[in-house]
Amino acid sequence: MVPVLIASFFILGGGCDRSTPEPPENLITEDVYIDLVVEMQLIRVWHNTKGDSVNVDSLKQAVFLKYEVSEDQFISSHTFYEQQIKAQKQRLSKAIERLEAELSQLEEQINQAEENTPTPQEMQ
Repeated sequence: MVPVLIASFFILGGGCDRSTPEPPENLITEDVYIDLVVEMQLIRVWHNTKGDSVNVDSLKQAVFLKYEVSEDQFISSHTFYEQQIKAQKQRLSKAIERLEAELSQLEEQINQAEENTPTPQEMQ
């Protein structure tokens, strides 16, 4: 019974520090953070399909350069944003929406390419 009460205490937030966390000095704006989350997810998916960790590191560095952000800056901003649970859910929802939109656009391009590709019978 005691473990259930302790677990309930933490789940309901009784064991959480309700003070607002201090943002890091070099906090990334939410828009750039969401862009980076999307890019990092795309890299993760690419890695899962290709399995090339050397290129993953290069891709991450290219993304950080593109946004003029260091990896440490991204990590400290990520840590800060994660502590704001409701707002983080909204940020991640935006990232998911963008990924779904990109997937939809890609599927549309594939379908158009398939429609415009002649069949073997048409090529004869």
